[in-house]
Parts: sequence; C-alpha cells; structure tokens
Amino acid sequence: MKIINISFVGLGNQSREYMNIIQFMENVKISSVCDLNQEIAQQVSIEYSTTYYTSVDEMARNGDYDIIILCLPHSEYFNAIRSLARPGVRFIKEKPFASSFSEAKILLDLIDTKLCTYDVLLRRRFNPAYQFVADSIDRIGAVYSAEFTYTLAIDRLDEGWRAKRDIAGGGALIDMGYHLIDLVIWFLGMPEIVMARTSGSAKPDQKYDVEDTAHLLLAYEPTTRRPNPLSANLLISRSYGEKGEKVRIVGTNGVIVADPRGATLLSHDGQIIEHHGNSVETAEILNRQLAALIQASNSPTTQDSANTDPLLHHAIIEAAYHSSKTGGAVPTSGLLKGRISHEHI
Repeated sequence: MKIINISFVGLGNQSREYMNIIQFMENVKISSVCDLNQEIAQQVSIEYSTTYYTSVDEMARNGDYDIIILCLPHSEYFNAIRSLARPGVRFIKEKPFASSFSEAKILLDLIDTKLCTYDVLLRRRFNPAYQFVADSIDRIGAVYSAEFTYTLAIDRLDEGWRAKRDIAGGGALIDMGYHLIDLVIWFLGMPEIVMARTSGSAKPDQKYDVEDTAHLLLAYEPTTRRPNPLSANLLISRSYGEKGEKVRIVGTNGVIVADPRGATLLSHDGQIIEHHGNSVETAEILNRQLAALIQASNSPTTQDSANTDPLLHHAIIEAAYHSSKTGGAVPTSGLLKGRISHEHI
C-alpha cells in the first residue's frame, strides 16, 4: 500500500497532539513540518525524524506531501493554502474553515481550481454520544425546540492571537462556536432566520476587541417532514464561570439530552427510555477522526462524509454577526442563494 506523506504547518500544542497519534499509524509518514520559529521547527523535526521548513513557500518548493494538516491563527490559513495547493493534495485544518464568509467562498474556489480537497477537524462528529443523537432524532417526532450550550471559564481573554479581531476574525462565535454550529447543522439542518446578540465586556480590565459571549436564536419554518416551526437557542461563551457543553432537542414524542459523556432519550414526563453512555476517551475519538480523514485521501476527488459544506457554518456566523450589529433578524437565504435546500428534517 502507498505510504501517505503528511506535512504539518504550525507546530503548537494542537499539532503535537495530532502528531503523537499519526506517528503510530500504518502506511503514514510525517514527511515534513513547518513553523516560523526555527528553533521549534528544528526541535520537532528531530523528535519525529523529519524535514523542517520555516516558510510555507519553502515547503511548497521542496516538500513531499499528500496531506497537509494546518493548525494556524485564522488569518494565516488562506495564504498557507494558496502557497501549498497542488493537484491531489488534501488539506486537513482546524476550525473555522476561514476567517470570514467572504474568505470561505474564495478559499473554496481556490481549492477547487487547484484540484485539491479539504476537511475540517470536527471531532464531535466522531463522538458516540452525538452520533446517538443523530441516529435517534427521528424517534422524538417533529422537533419544535432545541438548546445548544458551550461555555468555558478562561481567565485571560486578552492574551494570544484570539484576542485580536484582525487575526482571529472574531471571538467565541467563530472559534469555539464553530463546533456548536456544526452540531446544529448536523442535527437540525440550516435555519431560515438568524438573530443574535454578542458582547465583549466580561473582563472590563482586559483589552480585547472580540466577543467573549454570543446568544443566537435560529428560526426554522415548517417543512413537510417537520410540520411545526422550530426555534433553536445557542449560548457560546469563553467567560461563563464554568466549562460545560450540552444539547437538548425536544420533539412531539420525546426529548434527547446529550453532552460529550453520553446521551439520553427521555419521554416528555422525564422517564428514561434509553441512555447511551460514551466510554470512548477523547484521544481515541481524535484517533478515529484522523484515521477516517487520512483514509479519505485514497479517494482524492471526494470529501469525507462527516464534513458539511463550510459555507453553511459561515453563513450562520456571518448572519449572527450582522444581526448583532444591526439588531435585526437576518435570513440565510441571501447568503446561500441557490446552494442548499433548508428541508433537512
């Protein structure tokens, strides 16, 4: 079997986590690494017995790669992909797909023109608890209400590149919120209307120009499969006093409640119908995802089935930012004209 050459761009903690998994996979080789910091690049290259570069242009000229895994500040993805793109290359990248909706459209066109493919690392799609939700949602009848919450308790919101809008593209919503929005799209499909309020005042003594908290209300019109209007509430925060993640979806025949540790199917009076615990460790979930995405590189003209069109995610994010700025409701149809049908469930 052909050896798959994988290169890494950006050598922070996230890349190291992925490299520690990939180095033990069969028929896979870490062929090169790249980081602007020469000391870090050289140190990692020694540790993994590979070649190092200090610029993506140098890697593009001399590197041997089938897959490139990128873990960079959001503003650096576009230039890195533009430099490294060549026919047949698969890009696997951290969320978000791009730093804005407009950049996402340009980036998709670039990847298509260069005959490349891409995947976004969305590990919740490989979590058995959330897979249970996706498999069981039809059991609760017509969904009419949903809540999605993802909160952290970060002390210093002013440290690092995530504190700067011109580098990060935004705050909690576009960064950690990308994961929550992916769950929304997976379970419920695309909303017709987005309303949002964001705030960046959790730490008045710290200087940052991105939102630390976002509240979204997503509205869905009735469809043939879902005769009721549906509203979904999202809470995303980097400063909420505690770390937590929870999904609650309510239908005419029952309720599903889930978090990364497990999912429970309930009757309307609170009786447990079925509980699906998640005994799979986080590292194994990541291992499964990376293995699936790397295996997908054997079919270079297709995307992995776990990945959704990233314009859907960015359309919700774009609409939310616009809604927060204007105070009004924003339809997604104008952003995605001719691209999708809203009738998912």
